Amino acid sequence: MVKIKTRLDIILPYIKNKNVLDLGCINHNLDLFSLDTCLHSQMKKYCKSLIGVDILKKEIKKLNKLGYDLICQDVEKLKLNKKFDVIIAGELIEHLSNPGLMIESAKKHLKKKGILIITTPNPYALDKCLRPLVSSSQPANPEHTALFTKETMKELVRRHGFRIKKIHYFTERVEFKYSNKPIIARMFFYLKGIRPHFKETIVFICEKT
Repeated sequence: MVKIKTRLDIILPYIKNKNVLDLGCINHNLDLFSLDTCLHSQMKKYCKSLIGVDILKKEIKKLNKLGYDLICQDVEKLKLNKKFDVIIAGELIEHLSNPGLMIESAKKHLKKKGILIITTPNPYALDKCLRPLVSSSQPANPEHTALFTKETMKELVRRHGFRIKKIHYFTERVEFKYSNKPIIARMFFYLKGIRPHFKETIVFICEKT
């Protein structure tokens, strides 16, 4: 059994030697786009071809000079005149005004039986479930417009011609918030081990129908 440590561990079997499109490929800005650790850079090593899409013009221009193949477009209105084996939308869907438009747009750019991989924060992550018990503040990102569970994502992609082929739950980072509380950190680690749906991120592997 392969131990899952990062999103790449889950995504790799689907993208290896494939023509891939990465939506929202720049992680907000260049400061967060690490050339060694960001998902786009990691995938570049394994794909047959990799094109990225984002709306950040200046950042795209700089990264293209470094050898990347990035295009400035709105992911809800893609017009690339090309079809791909796999499309990745990593930590993107929860930021969009119209997630259905992004999925519809992706469908038009996928080959027959193509794969759409969506990763998004898990609204039922253990931290999020426990926070209201000890605090009145909600663990919500002010830039997010929606949260997606297994059920809501299944219905959303179904409406746009996809079916969920597989779902993965994983934690990419350590419980750094509780590093000074080893008992809590150990408890969280144990609970997430026996109940994977408590982990921070969900990866939906969706197949075009």
